[in-house]
Amino acid sequence: MNNTFGKRLEQLLLLNGIKNATIAQALNYDVSYISKWITGKAVPSKKNLERVVATAADLILQQGGDENLQLLYNHFGVKTDAALREAVMDTLRNAYFDATGERNDTLYANNAALKAVPRGQYSLMRDYSNELNAEEENQLVIMADLFSLDHISKLQMAGIEERHFRMQKKKKNTKINYIVDLEALDGNSIYDMILLIHMMTCFSKTDFHLYDSPWAAGKVMIAAKDHFAGISLLGKDKQYMCTTSTKEKKTVEDIYENLCEYMDPDKSVFLATNMEHMLERHEYLQSLLSGSGRWLMGHLTEQVLPFALFQKYNKACFGEDSAAYAEAERVRLLAAKMAEKGQIKVLIYDNAFVDFMLTGELDFFNHKVILSQEERKEVLLHLLRFVTETEEPGVKMIKEGFSDDFKYITNPCFFLSASQGYLRLENDLYEDNLMLLNDERIREKFDRFFARIWEEERENVISNKEEMVAKLENLIETADVFI
Repeated sequence: MNNTFGKRLEQLLLLNGIKNATIAQALNYDVSYISKWITGKAVPSKKNLERVVATAADLILQQGGDENLQLLYNHFGVKTDAALREAVMDTLRNAYFDATGERNDTLYANNAALKAVPRGQYSLMRDYSNELNAEEENQLVIMADLFSLDHISKLQMAGIEERHFRMQKKKKNTKINYIVDLEALDGNSIYDMILLIHMMTCFSKTDFHLYDSPWAAGKVMIAAKDHFAGISLLGKDKQYMCTTSTKEKKTVEDIYENLCEYMDPDKSVFLATNMEHMLERHEYLQSLLSGSGRWLMGHLTEQVLPFALFQKYNKACFGEDSAAYAEAERVRLLAAKMAEKGQIKVLIYDNAFVDFMLTGELDFFNHKVILSQEERKEVLLHLLRFVTETEEPGVKMIKEGFSDDFKYITNPCFFLSASQGYLRLENDLYEDNLMLLNDERIREKFDRFFARIWEEERENVISNKEEMVAKLENLIETADVFI
């Protein structure tokens, strides 16, 4: 028997100013027992080990000064008291078994199930999906090579089931931190880019954050705090090689805490913002002035309103005397002039017109407004003139969508320029739905995505002006039925 345990215990006690008598009293032992442990003449009995290491850890947290505890935080690489307690207990356990030469059974506890079969991943995915549906408060950290997964797994990980979002209502008691490898996201993949936007939309109803890390490559790791954790490894062909999962509390906590270490704020893929800030800080106007405007519109926004209706809703949403009102008016004038000259490329989903005609709902600077039947027709007539008179190539229409997987989900909406890009997520809430593209890499991927649709798509994109005019004229005739 060596003195590994005694030395380690002595180091921890001395560092935090804890006397042998103090731990002896806490354990209801004679102080001579503690002296024998520290000198290596004896060790605690195995049956009392857990009580001894837990008592030592508790005393360190209670009596260690701030400076000494910070040293321990740094030494063990942890951030919370709970994690530090476990780290201290682990180091004393390991020292004990090193000193005695006995086997540490806690390292071999039967707390995980391993499945090494092609479809073994789906048990992990099922637990993950159930956690998204849970009504009680929950916290998840996911590290996933999302864009390398198979088709079904991508949809499950993005919160999409049977062509609908799993999140149908606001769930701010749910916190989701997602870590992906952006290198695997190809801006030329229309499917993956739309999947990303839809995942953002689905999870915007929670406290959601998305981070980039190369460590996400080749794996799926999920930890739902206090519930379960699981890991799937991917083979060279990006197929699932094996999956292991556990509901053992300590293991779940360890995996959760370890995954949290990869949540680097500097690597956030998107930054939340709101329209008031974009107007107050002139970010909306600067985006237009920087040029190279490209808009993908899955729903109709303030840009499509004729002058009189714009003024009406500008006054209703911001008030005539507000700074936002004046800034919105400047935005309208500049955007209209640039769009008419073909200086902004506009892609509009054709079903955005149908949805607008049926509901009258329009996104006015991220305020929900409902237009009357007469006003809806006025907007459609304005759009007809815009398409007819705009210098080419200014406007194109997207027929339906690019995948049946998103058939019943509102199409994405984003705005790009030379200086910035941002998403307007259609989450039905008009809150927590504006996201700035945070770094150059993600902006480049969105630039490539837009260019792919604009320049290369033929089957799903209408670029012929006569065909677009015919579609709008047909909608206007239909609108007359409702007036």
